[in-house]
Amino acid sequence: MSYVRVEHDGQSDVVAIEEPLEIRVDGRPLTVTMRRPTPSRLPARS
Repeated sequence: MSYVRVEHDGQSDVVAIEEPLEIRVDGRPLTVTMRRPTPSRLPARS
């Protein structure tokens, strides 16, 4: 997991960087999705 410090409106925060995850079947690409920066046991929020 990668993190970066960002500043916005004079406030500083550390955020996780999302990374693409390629899913392959029999060695061939099937789809690409974005990995969530949270543990997989936590639900995604929209």
